[in-house]
Amino acid sequence: MNERELNKLAGPLRLQSSMLSVTTRGVGLGACHISFVARQRNADDDVCCRQYKEIVVPSIYAQFRVYLGLLEAKLVYLKGKFPMIPRHTEQTYMHPGINANFLHLMNTCTFVPTSVKRLIDSIGIITFEEKVYLPVLAKTLEADGNFLPRPENTVLSTLRDTVVALANPETPHVVRTRYEYNNAIPGAVWLNHILQNADEIMPAVYNFVDDLHRDFQIVVPFLLQLQKLVPKLAGGALKQKTIGHNSIFLSNEMENLRCPDRNGGENLNDYYNRCIPQGDVKYYSSLHKLNAAESLEGQVNLLGEVPTEVNMLRPLYGLRDETIHPYVMTSHYKSVCHLMYA
Repeated sequence: MNERELNKLAGPLRLQSSMLSVTTRGVGLGACHISFVARQRNADDDVCCRQYKEIVVPSIYAQFRVYLGLLEAKLVYLKGKFPMIPRHTEQTYMHPGINANFLHLMNTCTFVPTSVKRLIDSIGIITFEEKVYLPVLAKTLEADGNFLPRPENTVLSTLRDTVVALANPETPHVVRTRYEYNNAIPGAVWLNHILQNADEIMPAVYNFVDDLHRDFQIVVPFLLQLQKLVPKLAGGALKQKTIGHNSIFLSNEMENLRCPDRNGGENLNDYYNRCIPQGDVKYYSSLHKLNAAESLEGQVNLLGEVPTEVNMLRPLYGLRDETIHPYVMTSHYKSVCHLMYA
């Protein structure tokens, strides 16, 4: 048979989208880094005397909500720009409660810290070697109608459900301890594996427009100070682009990296003085070859984290499975962050 006859017999191959999971722990860890570095700058007496200005670090909870909102807005914005039909939609989070007013508010944010800008700007649609990758968040999980929080996919629209579940002793012990071990929430107070400050992290009544706008007003003076006094930490405006960075191909397990706990009754400034992320990530893998800059960006963003449970890899986390990756790398998250934030 000639090639024409073979093609006719086989039928045409049709390109379909590849769903690339993204994760969110980099937001809380980034907020810890920013707050810590700002406080350390204040501790430098020579700098303070020279600048005659102390950086006032705002509530890390307000920061966390704003930065999570910006990330979620980017994901929702991209869904309306997908060039191909997405797959595995039954496994994809649909972002309930996120509407046009929310997206408009997010677009009014003129500039954000470097770590947040780098992370959010890297999320986008990628065409690589003729394949199209669509970034999506894994759906939330429930058991018997009860929400099961997971550290790798916490976003603003799930934050209240997350903290309520973590504060509830009836939530399965393994769910609470797993979240605590890989804690994604800066300033979380734990006692016997039960969250103690749920309302501080995410109030019971929180409007995604008015209350989020108030959080913006709390954070903006801090960003202005960073822009003036520590410009390396003030990244600038978010890019309104749909094209992502190859750095999101980098994947890793969560290992023992986590946001540090806050002690009960601890002053927030005292917490900021020590809120360096705990633990580390040392092993990374990638579906495609990355250059040095892309690898470093992927390491610090942590957008490609995978669940610890193997049975959760399919289908949405399938492309994050290290067993199918041809490229691996041994490095240190903490070392990269030291370079980025020092």
